Amino acid sequence: MIHHMRLGFSTLGARVFAVSVVCLTGACRQSVAGAPVGPADPQLTVTGGPFTIERKQSSVSVDIPYRFVNRTSAPLASLGCSRSLAPPQLEWWTGRAWQGTYGRIVALCLTLPPPSIAPGSTISNTLHVRIAADSIAPDGHRALVFWYGPHHAAEYRLRFDLCAYHSTSEPDKYTCPRIAEDALVSRSFRMGFAGG
Repeated sequence: MIHHMRLGFSTLGARVFAVSVVCLTGACRQSVAGAPVGPADPQLTVTGGPFTIERKQSSVSVDIPYRFVNRTSAPLASLGCSRSLAPPQLEWWTGRAWQGTYGRIVALCLTLPPPSIAPGSTISNTLHVRIAADSIAPDGHRALVFWYGPHHAAEYRLRFDLCAYHSTSEPDKYTCPRIAEDALVSRSFRMGFAGG
């Protein structure tokens, strides 16, 4: 990553140019501030670990088991086309904010009633990440879902995109208020690439 470059004959310019070339070759790592730890008693927990991201040829993969306990008084739903609950998203800490690691293809429709987690219920599952390593596939075609997270060790977390679904009758069946983020995120955990 090139943070700044000025071409010139000054000593400062030469130093900046040298640092830029080193970063282009992948020999440097961006220094980032420590990630927020997350909620003290999270509803979403990552089980097991440590985890390692595998990069094989043109894809990246990792499996992250998780458990979620709905401690609210309402069913927590994921809105969309699917009749099954959407998995949590994998995010990484950039040093300033949490950011997604890959995109999703989402159909524009709404299943009612949406899949949900009842109050007091617990679900356990595994987030399976199996996506293209780059935006361009080896055959030259553009990959629709690809990894745009870091390619070095970093802090990660899981985040559910859930809302409080209260009613299946008109007109409330189309409303699903958001809840506090702390109820939907895991504590941060460190993860890197195999061999990195």
